[in-house]
Amino acid sequence: MQYIVKPLVVATILASSAYAQEASQLSLGQPLLPKANIGEPYIRTENGDWAVRCVVTETGNDPCNMTQLILTEDNSPIAEISLFRVQSNPAAVAGADITVPLETLLTTPLVIRYSESSAKQYPYTFCNKIGCIARIGFSQEDVDLMKAGDRAILSITHIQQPEQAITFPMSLAGFTKSYEALPAR
Repeated sequence: MQYIVKPLVVATILASSAYAQEASQLSLGQPLLPKANIGEPYIRTENGDWAVRCVVTETGNDPCNMTQLILTEDNSPIAEISLFRVQSNPAAVAGADITVPLETLLTTPLVIRYSESSAKQYPYTFCNKIGCIARIGFSQEDVDLMKAGDRAILSITHIQQPEQAITFPMSLAGFTKSYEALPAR
């Protein structure tokens, strides 16, 4: 019996060294991704404070937006921006839906300030159970200001304090990288 064990040990050691020489040919496997359902959103990339969020389609040509949840100083959500590139509009190269809380005074427009000398105001389009939405367009000049800046200041007005604007920063960290990766619609 001892004579049989020794040849098996030697054969196993020889086979192991032969396999060790072929280690570069070993498969490490491919991770299986969970199957996404059509219409399901997913995050494609994150750059700075921006995420590129897409929606699964049957064709695999998933539409994507850049998104950012904007927080107050105490980390409470105050707004969300969902920005997309526009292909066939000569005046606007990008568009966005900016959602602000219910009880925002709709007669006072949303203001986006890029600097002391550069600001624009936008009307609200509609409200739903989530909040009030301003559907806005950005010119190439607006996009260039966002690419060059580190933040923009948004201003809204609460219905109970119509004489006092509420201002909060929108980070532009990661804006350029996310915008450049975003396909036009």
